[in-house]
Amino acid sequence: MAPSASDDVPGGGLPLHGITLIVGPQVRAKRSLAEQYLFRNASTDRPALYLSTASEPLEKILRYGEALDYFDASALGTSVIYDDLGQTLNKDGLSGVLARITDLLKQRRPGVMVIDSFKALQVYASDAGAFRRFLHDLAGLLSAMPITAFWVGEYDGTDTIDAPEFAVADAIVVAEHRPGCRARATGPSGAETARQRLLSGKHAYRLSPQGL
Repeated sequence: MAPSASDDVPGGGLPLHGITLIVGPQVRAKRSLAEQYLFRNASTDRPALYLSTASEPLEKILRYGEALDYFDASALGTSVIYDDLGQTLNKDGLSGVLARITDLLKQRRPGVMVIDSFKALQVYASDAGAFRRFLHDLAGLLSAMPITAFWVGEYDGTDTIDAPEFAVADAIVVAEHRPGCRARATGPSGAETARQRLLSGKHAYRLSPQGL
């Protein structure tokens, strides 16, 4: 699954029907990449689902998207669906979020799903064990359906060692900016398939209204 046919870094696409973590401090770059995949792979038969959590209001995410060239307002509600999990999260916690995601997957049958921010979900777990159980249940739900998932989050370097999400992911893309350097994306890294050869390492990127 690719944002464009000429994208060499992910070897023609990120893992189909897998989980890709898009992480790092660069909020605009992460969100732009996720929405590129969302709009370019959505269809009325297999819509794309963008789920916000507790980091930013859904209205702000939509306002940012509207400024990008690939954002197609006519697709909203049909082939691209945005939904806010924040209220469910505050009321019913992670169990409520899992139930809501399950309902949305059954109703919409999406081909692509984005959760932004995924890291924000951690604080709603009573302890580390509860969050790992949530991860296990969510990953199991996704693996039972033909869905390509993107989990977006503001993780830093220490999270890649400690956070259990990184053990679940099939590929990881890190968007970062270093003073005096062009912005760089680390990855993708992780699982490969017979037809995909992900180009690991650090790669410069440019962010514009056309995307990443």
